[in-house]
Amino acid sequence: MTGYRTVAGADVAELTVEYRAVNGTVRVLPEDAVPPLSGAVDPMPGHQVALGTDRGFASVSAGWGHSCGVKSGGSVACWGDDSAGESDAPSGSFGSVSAGGLHSCGVKSGGTAACWGDDSQGQASAPSGSFVSVSAGGSHSCGVKSGGTVVCWGDDSQGQASAPSGSFVSVSAGGLHSCGVKSDGTAACWGDDSQGQASAPSGSFVSVSAGGSHSCGVKSDDTVVCWGSDSWGQVSSTPSGSFDSVSAGDEHSCGLKSGGTVACWGHPDGGTAAPSGSVVSVSAGDEHSCAVTSGGMAVCWGYDSYAQAAAPSGAFGSVSAGSWHTCAVAPGGSASCWGFPDDRASPPSGSFSVVSGGWWHSCGVKSDGTAACWGSDFDGRASPPSGSFSSVSADRFHSCGVKTDATAVCWGHNGDGQAGAPSGSFSSVSAGGFHSCGVKTDATVVCWGYNDDGRASPPAGSFASVSAGIWHACGVRTDATVACWGERFRAV
Repeated sequence: MTGYRTVAGADVAELTVEYRAVNGTVRVLPEDAVPPLSGAVDPMPGHQVALGTDRGFASVSAGWGHSCGVKSGGSVACWGDDSAGESDAPSGSFGSVSAGGLHSCGVKSGGTAACWGDDSQGQASAPSGSFVSVSAGGSHSCGVKSGGTVVCWGDDSQGQASAPSGSFVSVSAGGLHSCGVKSDGTAACWGDDSQGQASAPSGSFVSVSAGGSHSCGVKSDDTVVCWGSDSWGQVSSTPSGSFDSVSAGDEHSCGLKSGGTVACWGHPDGGTAAPSGSVVSVSAGDEHSCAVTSGGMAVCWGYDSYAQAAAPSGAFGSVSAGSWHTCAVAPGGSASCWGFPDDRASPPSGSFSVVSGGWWHSCGVKSDGTAACWGSDFDGRASPPSGSFSSVSADRFHSCGVKTDATAVCWGHNGDGQAGAPSGSFSSVSAGGFHSCGVKTDATVVCWGYNDDGRASPPAGSFASVSAGIWHACGVRTDATVACWGERFRAV
């Protein structure tokens, strides 16, 4: 597919797995995905999507549950699902990148192909040689070598990795099929053809894109034609007009019109409501889409299950994304929540200095220093102790806070010791899935709770901040480098 969340720059001032507010504008991030600290925002399916505000992308590719982009300097940034390491982009300079199912591939500046993520079918074992382009599909990959031949690797259960002979100018790996444009301008497809997705029409093509069960291409006269499954109008609703490129997703497609605007069609949950404005490239993923604007900004849109990404208008001083809801503090101190329609999104009245969105509950520190929580109170997670607080952190089944006397206190579920805060003086604390971490006033990090995978075993050194996720934790050192520990951590 042309495309079916960590990385951090060398000079970062903060790291958070939950939110970022830039110039007062809310940016909603997925609850356990870390986006590029200097790039776009693109969460996983079920959490799409906020629009990024940082600039500096040359191209972007939307995958099943993750996305990747090539930044202006040539480095690759990925965000979203990382269950198989598909967002663990290697270092180095790249000319292009393609996000697939549970893996990603790219062409490095020297012409070699590199893949990362799930390799259960060999889809991430790129062959040697010099490549012009590469495309990551569902469980296979394809690339055009410098001599014009196409080579594919990975799952070949439907013949999707058995590329035909001949000279090609481009190739696109889809779900269970692949398509390419040959040197004579004809389109050729191979693999699963159960929906007609591998039966390319005749004519001369400029580009072609293989999606889930359909395919699309731009013909030499700049019109777009699609073929294969039409379950959501992804074929019959193909718009007329002149196009520069097209990208076929799972059940929807998007194209870049000659005037620089985006048009999408097919399944409405797939991100067919494209944003306005001028873009230079577009990529349709599983249930979301991404584009690079003419200003170099990466923007994404699509599936948003409970409106947790539908931030209200207005300026906010801070924001925190929970599981299916989000909370923020307005400049006047009032707390506002949106998303899943239950008590977790119904903050009490009063003035707040900070809020934290958890799994089934939320917490905040009021202007008078008291802690307040709302939502599910199972195991006491929403029953904070009395006293004066400087900060609070709500997660799945417990909460933690730092009191004004610098002591750390936690409440709620304590099955793995995650609510048993140690003694000592703390500057900040973060509640994770089944563990917690905090930065002490001497700048060391200490964690407690579940530790079978090392998530509660932080490295030595001096830290400025720490954030505990579900299965891992990350911190920013005082020298501005990032360190992560636990299961499947991601950092550069």
